[in-house]
Amino acid sequence: PEKNGAVGVVEGVDEGSGRYTVKLREGGALALKLANLLQMAEVRLVGLAASMAEHEGATGTIFERNAEAEMYGVELASGQSLPVGYANVRLADGAHGIVDGLQGAAQYNGLVARVLEFEESSGRYLALLDGGKQLRLRPQNLRL
Repeated sequence: PEKNGAVGVVEGVDEGSGRYTVKLREGGALALKLANLLQMAEVRLVGLAASMAEHEGATGTIFERNAEAEMYGVELASGQSLPVGYANVRLADGAHGIVDGLQGAAQYNGLVARVLEFEESSGRYLALLDGGKQLRLRPQNLRL
């Protein structure tokens, strides 16, 4: 718990344990499960409610995740922070996320997927799992 909120850089992954080696900004390193990491990924905001419509299309950086509320905290270039629903962010091609909340294909929940592209026509990410399996995922089913 004393390291919660610490900032670091992923230096590698131990395939045997599935843990990521993270070099901390403050010094030292930790071996963490993916579920205990949050990528500070750059995202684009989309489909925002009327009260936040002025930020439609803006880019920002994810700095926190509230899994219970299915929300990210996103910091805009202006420094303003916004709570944004999982479905209202667009991850960049190449981003990695965790498959979550699938019901018809629950065997994929918890696996890491890489975004190949966002398909505007279906409103889904085309994502690649290790082993080559491709999935089409709704934004709320691919979390950072």
